[in-house]
Amino acid sequence: MTAIAKERLLKLDVSPLPVRDEPNTNVPRWVLRAIVMGDMIIIIVLSYLYIQNGGTHGAAGQIAWLSGGLGIHLIFAPILYIVIGIITVNDAITDSRRRKRQSEYIAAFATINQLDFRQHLLVNSQKGLLFQQSNHPITNVISIERTNISAQIGTLTRRINRTLYPLGYLRVRLGEQQPHVLLDSKKNNLPLGNLPVGFSQSRPLQLEGSFGDYFDALSHSPYTKQLVRSR
Repeated sequence: MTAIAKERLLKLDVSPLPVRDEPNTNVPRWVLRAIVMGDMIIIIVLSYLYIQNGGTHGAAGQIAWLSGGLGIHLIFAPILYIVIGIITVNDAITDSRRRKRQSEYIAAFATINQLDFRQHLLVNSQKGLLFQQSNHPITNVISIERTNISAQIGTLTRRINRTLYPLGYLRVRLGEQQPHVLLDSKKNNLPLGNLPVGFSQSRPLQLEGSFGDYFDALSHSPYTKQLVRSR
């Protein structure tokens, strides 16, 4: 990192921000797709009816047809496409700026605390089931190497049902190998299951307090007996 870049990062305010829910002002993509598809279907139907009626007779007949019923939709269709295009471009620009600003803040935090920061990290360089199910680069990775702890914090992107979801993770290197334990949130459970193949639903671990009301502690099938003995 150059001295100019380091000085610029150190000037950023990295004090904790007040906890609040960020309003989601972006129009969901499925809404835009539904509008476009509905608009195209209406145009096709109207064009078919127009041809079936012989294109209406004379200029007066065409004007009357366009100004009545759903024919007016053909006039506003291009305007609708332009509006959707503007919304899509604005959404892409806003998201790009947000990700850039987030990277700058994380880089500043790492620099101030003398931690290693990498903006991108290849996912195939990491081991573990979580990384095997993504082909997108890991972003905003902070590595902590101390005498008593070795950890890595980053953001992993996964594609679920054609939608990309950013997942934050914390990876801590332990002194000895341990069985793979998965904490699964009950909030997003699906009827047909949402867990990788090979994880037992028998929940061999019961955590203290009310933690079990919100999460299931699961393990890979070969380690189930070992986990039960180590409880």
